[in-house]
Amino acid sequence: MRPFQNIDSQWKFSVGAGYYVIDNSDILWTVAAGPGYQETRYNTVPAGDDLDSHSGTFQISSEYDQELTDDVELYWLYEYTASNDATGRGKHHAEIALDIDLISDIDFRIAANFDHIDRPQPDDNGVIPDNSDYRLTVGLNYDL
Repeated sequence: MRPFQNIDSQWKFSVGAGYYVIDNSDILWTVAAGPGYQETRYNTVPAGDDLDSHSGTFQISSEYDQELTDDVELYWLYEYTASNDATGRGKHHAEIALDIDLISDIDFRIAANFDHIDRPQPDDNGVIPDNSDYRLTVGLNYDL
């Protein structure tokens, strides 16, 4: 199994405009898009390559939140970020989660996440990391 993405750290700044597709008491669905800037530091790179890369970006996203019952909420998020080849070209991030009210401001959350990068950066041995990563998380959320 190959490691995922070879990324030590990454940050992104973006601005955009959005639209409320649905906004009522049970459902909130938004879409947004806009330009940005991204900087990535890799763990290792082939000899002669720079550990840091940067790029202008364009991001589109959609977020959906629905109250299924009084105690159960469905959450869905999808983001796509287009950038240059040095920072991975295209990145997809998706998340789907169920939040279950336990008591007061504490929720139980189970979430599935998917991340994909079109062009992962090879490491110093030339090994290209996996393009896709899947995670399942469970946890407790406290709303402040």
